[in-house]
Amino acid sequence: MSCNQTEGRETEPPNRSLSDQIILDVAAKEDVDHVELTPPLFAVIEPDALYANSDARPEITFTWQGYTISTDSEGRVSIDE
Repeated sequence: MSCNQTEGRETEPPNRSLSDQIILDVAAKEDVDHVELTPPLFAVIEPDALYANSDARPEITFTWQGYTISTDSEGRVSIDE
């Protein structure tokens, strides 16, 4: 079972894409509406990288909005300052 990890806590993943999860989690950390985040996520990472086949989902780490964001092969997301 995959989980979302934010600020040291894990929660069950919502029914949304990894990119949506990342965008909404970062917006919550910044206390802004997700549409206010610039540059948009797709400007810093190829969105297809987040939609890999679930049998071969890559582990990805990148920086966006001042956060280091990592995804693992199980679909968990970690967002660190």
